[in-house]
Amino acid sequence: MPWDAIHSILKESLYGGKIDNIYDQKILVSLIDHFFTPKSFDRDFEMFQGDDCEPLLIPDARRFNDYKKWISKMPDQQTPAWSGLPNNIELRKREQETRYLIEKLWELKGVQKEEDEEIVEEIS
Repeated sequence: MPWDAIHSILKESLYGGKIDNIYDQKILVSLIDHFFTPKSFDRDFEMFQGDDCEPLLIPDARRFNDYKKWISKMPDQQTPAWSGLPNNIELRKREQETRYLIEKLWELKGVQKEEDEEIVEEIS
């Protein structure tokens, strides 16, 4: 397989052009480097590396129906680790949204940024 060519095409031409966000580009590069390698054809290839959950391994399958059977046995709820995210990402997202909401509420009340930070620290 021409892995270097595949990497170049995916890294530079995905989404119809270059990704503007540096963080998103780094994530894309890491995913391409992980999944598009000769190791990805090995039976024990871990599709993700999670610390606190069982890894997802490539199935030992040859036919379409074998893959369908493997997919049907997957859990209904997947761990965020499968996407390279921390398992507490939902909590982090809610905390971030809550802080944003508090900031906007204080803005409406006319509270200055310094006062807002003190109040948020007291609440936390």
